[in-house]
Amino acid sequence: MKKTITFITIITMALVCFVSCGTNNFNGQWECVEATVPTYGCFGSIDMNQNYKNLADSGCLGLLCEIKIDGDKVSYEENMCSYTVSNVKRNADSMSFTVEDGRKISSHVSLRLADNGNSIIATRNMNTYTLERSDLIHKIILRIPIWMYLLLGLLLAFIYVGKTVKRRDSSAFKGIR
Repeated sequence: MKKTITFITIITMALVCFVSCGTNNFNGQWECVEATVPTYGCFGSIDMNQNYKNLADSGCLGLLCEIKIDGDKVSYEENMCSYTVSNVKRNADSMSFTVEDGRKISSHVSLRLADNGNSIIATRNMNTYTLERSDLIHKIILRIPIWMYLLLGLLLAFIYVGKTVKRRDSSAFKGIR
């Protein structure tokens, strides 16, 4: 019985620690969930607005801006084009860097944490993107409610206890034969 209680305690503590491991920092993968992109020209603005509306309706808005951050190593993609990143400057709740495209045109990108670290506001030129985490841990695992983890822990505990009782019962019957 001591092993069972110890096992249940360890599993419960591991699941609680696993659920609360989300930190509010820039590290991770981020993708666009909302975009404000100015359009220019009389006819061009209608076409561009319709294109962005189609992207939002199809669920492909994340392709507008994707950022992967690992410390000072930053990967930046906008409109499905990769940019070379340099001059990374980082504060507690803001970050800035310079990006350069394939034509050697550089521009400044600034990021700031929003919504208690659950999203980032990225600004490049006049484009403003709201990004949310897109890596597996933050997008799927941490969004599962804690009661699901507790239910899973209880299910695993019952399976473990059942197997332990079955093993004890089968060993008791071996002595009777």
